[in-house]
Amino acid sequence: MLRMGRVTMSNQSIGLIKPEALSAFYMQREAHQLFLVWYSAVALITTESMAGLVGMGQSSLSLPCQLSSVLGGRKFSYCLLSHATLPCSSSASPSSLVIGEAAAERASRMQFTPIVANPAVAASLYYIDVLGFSVNNVRLNIPASTFSIQADGRGGIILDSGTTYTYLPSAAFSVIQQAFDTFVKLPRYSNHPYLPLCYSVQEGQETTAIPPFTVHLQGMDLAVPLDNYFTKVDEQGTYCLAIIPSSGGQQIIGNMLHQHYHVLGLYHLSLCIWKGWI
Repeated sequence: MLRMGRVTMSNQSIGLIKPEALSAFYMQREAHQLFLVWYSAVALITTESMAGLVGMGQSSLSLPCQLSSVLGGRKFSYCLLSHATLPCSSSASPSSLVIGEAAAERASRMQFTPIVANPAVAASLYYIDVLGFSVNNVRLNIPASTFSIQADGRGGIILDSGTTYTYLPSAAFSVIQQAFDTFVKLPRYSNHPYLPLCYSVQEGQETTAIPPFTVHLQGMDLAVPLDNYFTKVDEQGTYCLAIIPSSGGQQIIGNMLHQHYHVLGLYHLSLCIWKGWI
């Protein structure tokens, strides 16, 4: 296993990944570093504005695909650090990425949801079958067809680790917003520039005043932690739902909604999800 951890670089350094030395690949996110991978070259460039970008799609250009012959298949897994704990502290568990057979070590403890094909769209995207949502353990009246892929390729929901927030159709968002307004007895806050549903919360009140939220997928139900679906946006105690209504755009399950979860990708087959750090 190759580990990229605390590396301090000045200017620029380029090296080669030696295939005979690798059995898996592990990347630990470091602030103020750009991690860039292409073919067999690695560059670490010190930067104040970027953490980096690694292509993890299903196409032949992705990093797992290019390393598959070396690492024993196109499996990969990751577990994302909570946004609530950023910037990283010395006591916080790091986000992690594992590529190769080692990625599937926890597969027996995981739940599976199939990757759904969208013939009209590039196969690199991870479409998943979202069946609906619950607020306060009450299943919301949103037709499952709301999230289905249409005959012309429109619709459907992708899981994307590179997008912070979740984007849902406006009709679905309205039902979710109405449900939270029914159960949450807190004053609304309406001045956030792009998160429509916010509440003013007194310190220590968030865990009791905001009801649980569940994502229903084909094959699993995810009762996600509070900081996966509500985010604190200021020091005055304003919490906003980390979901944005999408009017005709791409529907996305963003990284905040699946942080804390160990996600295993099996190319063109399924995604596996397990609650816990890698």
